Amino acid sequence: MGQPRLPTIAADINGITYMLEVADDPAERAGGLSGRKRLDANTGMLFVWEEVAPRELWMKGMRFPLDFVWLNEERRVVRIDAEVEDQPGASDSELVRYPSGAPVTYVIELGAGVAASHGLRVGDVVEFDERLIAGAYTAPTPTPRP
Repeated sequence: MGQPRLPTIAADINGITYMLEVADDPAERAGGLSGRKRLDANTGMLFVWEEVAPRELWMKGMRFPLDFVWLNEERRVVRIDAEVEDQPGASDSELVRYPSGAPVTYVIELGAGVAASHGLRVGDVVEFDERLIAGAYTAPTPTPRP
């Protein structure tokens, strides 16, 4: 059984709206998308930290590959790790760690290939209402890509 669904916010990147579950405390960040079987189109998870610092992610408990989109405190993309493969059966010590490469405040996890297919690039700015993160809400359905 996967992790329970978390509250969501709408985020816009280059005119495409994504519905992102918000993981903003240690337990939610630790669980992440582990145990899920898939992500629906234009959905993902937004990891939030209160302080800006270098971060690291791994694929513990993941069943499908992801794209990691790393954002600084200004919500600007500073790095994209594309097509990060799941590692079924790997022990914690065997799991590959993916460093942010720069201090970040946010990371977005999207399905593998989404960043490239939607043209996400380093330098893009992600728009979302930061005031809603603490009380994330369920917003309208994502805008399909033309």
